[in-house]
Amino acid sequence: MFTAALDAVGRGDDLTGRRWVLGTGRGEPLRDLFGRVAVAVAARTGRPPVPVTRVVPPEYAEPIDFCDIEVDARAFRSTTGWRTRVGLEDGLRRTAAAPAGGEAPAPG
Repeated sequence: MFTAALDAVGRGDDLTGRRWVLGTGRGEPLRDLFGRVAVAVAARTGRPPVPVTRVVPPEYAEPIDFCDIEVDARAFRSTTGWRTRVGLEDGLRRTAAAPAGGEAPAPG
């Protein structure tokens, strides 16, 4: 995401006034993503991954909360030229290492 900010520099007129989403354009079910985060943290700590379990949703949950969402960054990409440069697994590994004083979070 850091490189997205760099790619946005100097494009204020093109980017002002709306929200921009960033992502690979590939959908990831949230439960699978949480499982991958647990595996990345476990690899860093040397402990077993925490189980990812399903819980009863809160009353205020909206139907959209149960959908897999694909983040489409085509608009931002076409405006700035930004592209993801780090894969999901490597990004999770780097992010898991950062709070422990390891690697910096993944750029991109």
